[in-house]
Amino acid sequence: MKTHSKPPHKFILESFQYSLPGRLGHGLVHNLNGPLQILSMQMEMLKMDFMKLGSQIGKTETGSMDVDICREFMDKAGGRVEQAAEVITRLETMIQVIGCRGEDRETEEQARPVDMVAFLNTLMEFWKADLYFKHRVEKRISMPEISVFVMMEETPVLAMLDGVMSAFLYCIKAGDREGSSFGLSLASQEEGGCRIEVEHTGSPIPKEICEKVMATMDEYARDRTVPFLTWDDMNDAPPDLLVSLLLGAVSSVDAGWTFDLGPNSAVMTVSH
Repeated sequence: MKTHSKPPHKFILESFQYSLPGRLGHGLVHNLNGPLQILSMQMEMLKMDFMKLGSQIGKTETGSMDVDICREFMDKAGGRVEQAAEVITRLETMIQVIGCRGEDRETEEQARPVDMVAFLNTLMEFWKADLYFKHRVEKRISMPEISVFVMMEETPVLAMLDGVMSAFLYCIKAGDREGSSFGLSLASQEEGGCRIEVEHTGSPIPKEICEKVMATMDEYARDRTVPFLTWDDMNDAPPDLLVSLLLGAVSSVDAGWTFDLGPNSAVMTVSH
């Protein structure tokens, strides 16, 4: 089996991203359980409808079905099957949301046109597994009415956005204020590509951390072999916050996007 050695600092960032489904495991199960309960209920009700239909047929002298009884059953059964199909579609989407995060996605991925509206909606579905974010944070999402397609490799872009999401949720929880909000907007660029802006109203990221992250990103862009993360760094700043921000910034270089970080916002752009 062929293996690829990675610098320890890069390994830490990738391992952090791969750990996210485990860290959000409770919420992921919670979000899957709701649709499963609905599906189970619809199947039980459909079973009861079949039993009721059978008992009504048994009461007729000829054993044939009355037209009105048959029509009523078909209407109910059709509605239940339609609801069940919708739930199955939701479950399939959620499973895809979870499955798109994993080390095997790194293998020889090629750039391809990606619908950024769908891509960001999928990102939000994953992060709603953080139940604090799902239920207690106001979400302001702004998307174009028409699809915005970008030619890109999904893996580094997903890592970039996961890093920003993780960092900003840390800030929101650290602030722990009623009425905290999160904003995400997508806009197309005149020359092609797109612009993504993410905002939060939690505790601002300290200026020195913003400066360190941006300086590290610039250094990584010049030389990707230079170590940029030490234990001393994580003693000087909250590890979750620092590693999340570095994941976002470093991945932006891998993705070929520009990345600008402020205390309460991050702007990521790509042009073609």
